[in-house]
Amino acid sequence: MPALAETLLGPLRLQWSRPADRWTHQLVDASGQPLLRSCEGGADDLFGPSPAYQEMLVEYLAEGVTEFQLMGQSGKTIYSASARLDAAAGTLEFDCCARVKQATSARAVASYALFPGAQALLAWEPLPLAGETPSLSERSGELVIGWPQLPSVDAVRGTAYRWRYRFRLKS
Repeated sequence: MPALAETLLGPLRLQWSRPADRWTHQLVDASGQPLLRSCEGGADDLFGPSPAYQEMLVEYLAEGVTEFQLMGQSGKTIYSASARLDAAAGTLEFDCCARVKQATSARAVASYALFPGAQALLAWEPLPLAGETPSLSERSGELVIGWPQLPSVDAVRGTAYRWRYRFRLKS
């Protein structure tokens, strides 16, 4: 699928596409080979492995700084995120939120497929938020960042969960 939006991050390209009802993104090397690809699931999935974002706005904040603002819904969970690419700093930082109505209605995490060569060019880390740091796990070619086990959910008002993480080019 051709990229609908593309931005440079050093020798890598951040590509956004919309194969079905949601946006997906990947980082590819100069030859076009993917290093990292988000795993959103499909249009028929009630809950995919990552948040479902149906809407995206792009804002150019400064030379080499682009922010992608995302919103979407899956089941009774509403998602929002910003993905800020800073070319000079060599970083791509995500700030995500899930508003959950029921404890069984979402997995508030971000999942990525890792490809050979990703770890040679990229580092990734969860970022603390209000004194808590989301989990990060790597297994069988998958990177998972966020809150894989949701704590209690207020059944009347719902509960919002935030998580932040960063990808950084290695020098």
